[in-house]
Amino acid sequence: MASAILQRRDIVPSLSLGYHTDFLFCEPSHRFVFAGYLTEKVFNGLFAQTVPIYFGAPNISQLINPERFIFCDVSWERIRAMREEHQRVRQKWKYPMSMNATLDFTDKFVGKDIAACVQKVAEIDQDSERYVRMLRAPAILRQKGLEKTEFDGYNVSEGVFSLLQTMGSILLRE
Repeated sequence: MASAILQRRDIVPSLSLGYHTDFLFCEPSHRFVFAGYLTEKVFNGLFAQTVPIYFGAPNISQLINPERFIFCDVSWERIRAMREEHQRVRQKWKYPMSMNATLDFTDKFVGKDIAACVQKVAEIDQDSERYVRMLRAPAILRQKGLEKTEFDGYNVSEGVFSLLQTMGSILLRE
C-alpha cells in the first residue's frame, strides 16, 4: 500500500471524493471560517485517503483526529485586515492583477502563517513513514461531550462513526 500511496505527488483543491484519489494531499478550503463550521470538503479528502491541508474551523480537532490532517493556523484577524485593505485600495489597482502583485499583497498579511504551513507539508512529504502513519490514523474522534458545543451536529458525527464502524472503514483503524 505504501508504494502506491507515495506515487501520488500533488496537492489538489477539494472538489469531490473521486477527484482526490490520485493525490497525496488536498486543500479543503471554506468560504467562511469560524468555530464549529465544517463542511463535507475535509471528509472528501479523508475518505479518498489523502492528507487534508486544512484552513478552517480552529476547533476542528474536537471532531477530526489532529494526527490525520495538517492544520494551517492562519490568523483570521490578519485575513480580515487583508480583506479590509483590499477593499480600501482596490480602486487603485489595475485588473487583472499579476500573480506577483497578488502574492506580494497577501504576503504582507499572512505570509508567515502560510510559510509555516508549507513547511509542515514539506516535512510530511519528505517523510513517507510519517505520511503513511497519518493515513492510517483514525479520522474521526469518538468523544462524548460534543452535544452542547458549537458542534451541534454531535448526533450526525455519531451516525457517521457508527456507519464507518459497521462498514469496517479504514478511517477507524488504529
